[in-house]
Amino acid sequence: MAQMPDSRAQVLAVVNELADCTLAAEIVPLPKQWRSDDYLLFWLDPRVAEAEAERRTRRAISRWYDQHCGWRTGRIPVSETESIGADVRESLKGELEVFRSRLLQEYRTGGTVTEFSPDEMALVERWL
Repeated sequence: MAQMPDSRAQVLAVVNELADCTLAAEIVPLPKQWRSDDYLLFWLDPRVAEAEAERRTRRAISRWYDQHCGWRTGRIPVSETESIGADVRESLKGELEVFRSRLLQEYRTGGTVTEFSPDEMALVERWL
């Protein structure tokens, strides 16, 4: 994929349709790190978006624990954990939609093909 960046989005789309997560990870390994605002990567590889949602959820639960438990030992109620996870996922989903809207708007208002990366063009073509 490094030698043919134009095919990256196509390969990722096929890999993400595989029912076998292990096989998908063998073909295209999950990156070891990414920026928390790499929405292009999240759209191209939903596995990374899911990993980012899990990372954000762990961080939010840790903050909740620090704010509500303090020096006490205790556990976060399951309902609170589920609520935090749902809120985090909804927030990430909103961020992804904003990215999608901006990219499509940019394309529709005169963006030329040369201004978009191959990955961005692949997403625009998928969304149109």
